[in-house]
Amino acid sequence: MAHLLLGLNFLFVGPFRIKQPFEVVWSGLSRLHGPGDGLNALSGEEFHFAELFYNRHLDGDPSALNCLMACLYRQAGSNPEHKPNSPDFCGDQRRPFNRATVELDALKFESVDHKRKGVILWWYQVNVHRIVEQNPGVFTKKGGEKAQPSLGWLPVFRALAKDPLQVDQISKMKLSRILYELNASRQEAISLKSKLKKR
Repeated sequence: MAHLLLGLNFLFVGPFRIKQPFEVVWSGLSRLHGPGDGLNALSGEEFHFAELFYNRHLDGDPSALNCLMACLYRQAGSNPEHKPNSPDFCGDQRRPFNRATVELDALKFESVDHKRKGVILWWYQVNVHRIVEQNPGVFTKKGGEKAQPSLGWLPVFRALAKDPLQVDQISKMKLSRILYELNASRQEAISLKSKLKKR
């Protein structure tokens, strides 16, 4: 596997390998679109479940890798916001994420070459590492220990929501926007704490 990954270095850009290795993965007649370079189309909800399945994969769950793939790669959506030539294009060709269909969608990846899935897994790991490194205030605890939400990201979405009814709306926001909001909230808290100390 290491030789395969080294041989595919030309597919990646920069030290963090931001460029996705496969824009499209075929499973039979199904054309499955990826989440974009640097996981840029990933929503908070998708990241939450991708991380849960990634950790289950590390724990030895044989079905988790295909479920992770199903969180990342999906068929094209049929609405105008999923059409690249549409003025309403949202930047993501994939149909909306649906947690209820992940296990069913994962069956499509049984026919996908295992080495191809290995490259996607490696790329996912590299980009999560990049996201963690670029957002130390969100992912690092006191003492430098890496933060791993024990209940996943759902409590984070609840904390960001001004109203309980907004949780679903927050979870569907792009991960980059959620991280921006978390960093902004942290800076505001640090600033407020500093002002209170000066009194």
